[in-house]
Amino acid sequence: MRPTMVRWQNEEDVMTMPHPPTEPKLAEDAALAGERRRPALGRYVLLAFAVMAGALAIGALPKLRQRDALTKAAAESGAPKRVLVGKVTAGSKRVETTLPGSVAPFQSAPLYARTTGFVRSYKVDLGDRVKAGDLLAVIDAPETKEELQLAEARKREAELNLDISKSIAERKDALSKSGLVSQQDVDEQRAKANSAAAALGTTRAEVGRIGALMNYQRIVAPFDGVVVRRGVEVGSLVTPNVGSAGTVLFEIGKLDTLKVFVDVPQSAASGVRVGTKVSVSLPSSPKAPIEGVVARTAGALDPSTRTLRTEIHVPGGGVLLSGAFVRVRIATERLAPPLIVAASALVVRKEGTRIATLDASGRVLLKTVVIGRDLGKDLEIVDGLTLGDTVVLNASDDLVDGTVVNPVEPKAHGAP
Repeated sequence: MRPTMVRWQNEEDVMTMPHPPTEPKLAEDAALAGERRRPALGRYVLLAFAVMAGALAIGALPKLRQRDALTKAAAESGAPKRVLVGKVTAGSKRVETTLPGSVAPFQSAPLYARTTGFVRSYKVDLGDRVKAGDLLAVIDAPETKEELQLAEARKREAELNLDISKSIAERKDALSKSGLVSQQDVDEQRAKANSAAAALGTTRAEVGRIGALMNYQRIVAPFDGVVVRRGVEVGSLVTPNVGSAGTVLFEIGKLDTLKVFVDVPQSAASGVRVGTKVSVSLPSSPKAPIEGVVARTAGALDPSTRTLRTEIHVPGGGVLLSGAFVRVRIATERLAPPLIVAASALVVRKEGTRIATLDASGRVLLKTVVIGRDLGKDLEIVDGLTLGDTVVLNASDDLVDGTVVNPVEPKAHGAP
């Protein structure tokens, strides 16, 4: 409010002081204040309208989206169904197969006792290297010595009897020429001499048999190798029975070269050849394979397992030990490589294992297929499809023969 100055005059001075405003002036001031408040009130009203408009937009947006989705679904209900499609490709002719195998010595022989007796001593122990003919153990069998002495005594008796029979036969033969002895006596004496000769041969064979048994009391190495097993102690009783009831004295193994036996399934058996290079590794160290070579195969499948018995030779003296379990990787060439499709294309129904394919007009044709190997995200198809066929990758249960679909490539659909 602007002050009003009133001038008072007297004779000597003039004094100025504020004067209360008049009523017209008050009305003017009130009008000015109203004009100042009117813009602020307008802003508040506009802000309220904006808030109400935003709330309406937020509430209506989902309804608008739902209406658009219904409109789109209604438009697509009469259009062909969109499906992801892919192509049937050819598999590789070279295939690697990893199979379990077992390691064995290149040559192995368990040594049994061929005579009854007690182990007098053994000259080698577990892990010792031996040469062919080395003495391994000695078996003591006193009764065998007595049998040998008895056989030799009978042999000497047979030799004397033979000499006497021959001498008598010669004298009778001479007397028969003079007519003093009949020819019948001469023939009978010759028969006795022949019997004596046969008895001598029998006793000589018995001596030889007992002598061989005595030789069996000395256990020797049949070939160069390593003692991988010792089954006796000094004083142990051994018997000549071979088999489950027999006594295994030692087992000798040739470990410079090892044999790996593996059973190759029928699907890869045709590609296994003598001389094929393979890699052998332990499960504990798969990144350190050992190179081997196929030495021989059975040449025929085992009818019970439909596998081909294969023998692989690998160098010994390393990390591989006889009796170990290993993994063998064999690379083979297939004469007719199978076809490859994505595993998602497989349709399993009561009619069998099938795959939905598309013809040139975009119609569905379900084909029954025969699956080879399962490669994870892909499958090997050995029968039922043709190279270059278009298959549906996301076939649903409602797809039937003759259904018209809209094929979409995975990359166009945004799939990897």
